[in-house]
Amino acid sequence: PTLASAWAYLGIAGGGTVDGQKYDRKACCEKALQLDPSIAEAWRGLGIEGGGVVDGMENDQTLCFEKALYFDPTNYLAWSGLGEAGGGVVDGKEYDSKACIEKALHLDPKFAMVWIALGEVGGGVVDGKEYDRKACYEKSLHLDPKSAQGWNVLGAVVFGAVGGGVVDGEEYDTKACFEKALHLDPKLASGWSALGEVGGGVVDGKEYDSKACYEKAVNYDPTLASAW
Repeated sequence: PTLASAWAYLGIAGGGTVDGQKYDRKACCEKALQLDPSIAEAWRGLGIEGGGVVDGMENDQTLCFEKALYFDPTNYLAWSGLGEAGGGVVDGKEYDSKACIEKALHLDPKFAMVWIALGEVGGGVVDGKEYDRKACYEKSLHLDPKSAQGWNVLGAVVFGAVGGGVVDGEEYDTKACFEKALHLDPKLASGWSALGEVGGGVVDGKEYDSKACYEKAVNYDPTLASAW
C-alpha cells in the first residue's frame, strides 16, 4: 500500500502513534487525503469524525461522505454514513436518509446496524421487498442476536405500535426485549429506563421494580431525561 493508504488505514482503525507522535482518526485521515485526495476510505473516516480540513479547505460531514462515494460509489459504509448525516448528493442525484440506507443494504444486506438505521427512519424497501420498522429490527437481530441496541429498539413502543417481535422463530414481548438488551449490556441507561416504564423486570436472575430500574438508568446516564 502507498503511504497515503497507510495513513487512511490507521485512521479507520482509530488512529495510533507514528515516530512517537499520537494521531487520532481525524488527523490520520487528513494526512492521507493531503497525500492522495482520491482515497474513499479516508473521506469516510473523516466523515465519521464530523468533517475536517484538507489542503486548507473545510469539509463538513456530509461533504466527506459525498466525496467518499464520488471515488467509490459501492462503499456501503459511506452510504450508511451519508444516511446518518441526513442524506446528500451523489453524482448529481439527491438522496435522503432513507434512500442512502436502502443503498447501503442493497450493497450489503448483512449489515445488521444499518437495518436498525432503516427501522429508525420508519422502514423502507431493500431489493424490491418492503420492510416496516419492526421487520427491520427483527432482521437486524437475526443477523446479530447479541446487539443490545437491536433488542432495545425492538422492545420500544413507537408511534402507538406495540413493542416486541419475532426473532429466529421465537416471540419476544416488550419486557423480554429490554431484559435481553440489559443482559447483553447492563450499563445501557436507555434500556433500564425503558424497563422501568413497563413496570420493571428480571435481569440476570435479579428482579428490579420500576424505581430500581430508573435509579440504574440515572446512575449510568444522569442526563437521560426519561429516567427522571
